[in-house]
Amino acid sequence: VQTCVEAFVLILQHPSRSNKATEATLELTALLLQRRYISGSAGYVKEKPAEQNGNGATNGDAAAAEEEEQPSVIHQLVDSITKCSESNLEVVQNRVVQCMLE
Repeated sequence: VQTCVEAFVLILQHPSRSNKATEATLELTALLLQRRYISGSAGYVKEKPAEQNGNGATNGDAAAAEEEEQPSVIHQLVDSITKCSESNLEVVQNRVVQCMLE
């Protein structure tokens, strides 16, 4: 499910996405939300960046590296859905509302 959601985010954020792709992606997102496959809260998660030395092995000092805050997948999805509201198609507008109400 996480891979699907990440793919949905990529589709919705793509600058040259078509209205049909947007509509289908929002419909599938609404189905996942209705069936409770997607749940959680939007926000940021802390991730430690993996540092690699010259031969590709991870450095032992990676644990001491500063943690970076990255938006969670749910946060990215919600952000992508809200950006779709800029569309002037009624079908896309309805799908955005449907996703946000779930």
